[in-house]
Amino acid sequence: MCSTHTLGFTVALTAVECQGGPECLDVASYDDRVVAVASVTGYYRDRETDIWMICSGCVNVEPGVDVGSLKMPTPEQGEALYQARIQRAKDAKALYEKTGEVTYQPLVDPKAADPDVGSLAGLPGPVTWSWYGPWTMKGFENRYAVMSDLDHFGYSTVAGVTKLTKPTLVIHGDNCMNAAAAKRHYESIPTKEKKLIWDNEISHFQHYEQPDVVDRNVGEIAAWFGQAKV
Repeated sequence: MCSTHTLGFTVALTAVECQGGPECLDVASYDDRVVAVASVTGYYRDRETDIWMICSGCVNVEPGVDVGSLKMPTPEQGEALYQARIQRAKDAKALYEKTGEVTYQPLVDPKAADPDVGSLAGLPGPVTWSWYGPWTMKGFENRYAVMSDLDHFGYSTVAGVTKLTKPTLVIHGDNCMNAAAAKRHYESIPTKEKKLIWDNEISHFQHYEQPDVVDRNVGEIAAWFGQAKV
């Protein structure tokens, strides 16, 4: 996912997505154009988080239900779902290389996946649907190439952040995606010029779409960049 073109592509984007922050930490570890870096409530790419993301699609969240009380699939179920998804991706790539046919499946599906069978959708379940669902009514093409899972799951931000020497700001919290992974990544960053803002009152998606939260984050990031040494 990372290349010499990543930063140029990123600065041209007008949308927000949770993989951008951690990938920017990775890019900052090797691209000298980056003077300082910040990541807001990201999808920190390691195997545990990838499996956690797949398992979260099996949780049937309903209005008024405490998310913390919901039961996730077991580690064994999560690993099996992960391996099944990798196999589907390998099969899809083999078909493409043989015939040129691209296998597509829905990217999002409001129905929670079965913890034993999984789902053919890339991001199943009510949690991700609450964010992506409205996009399906605004011209968003709800599909993804199944073989792309090989590239997706083959990428990790773990190695890059362990080499990060630029001033680094991480904004996250217990109610954001896999908080444990965010803490692991932050702790592995070797630079002493780093800051962690941990807010348990704000949820993952609030960081993206609630104006006062966005404004506060922008202020924190601007202040952090302002004190960075060029």
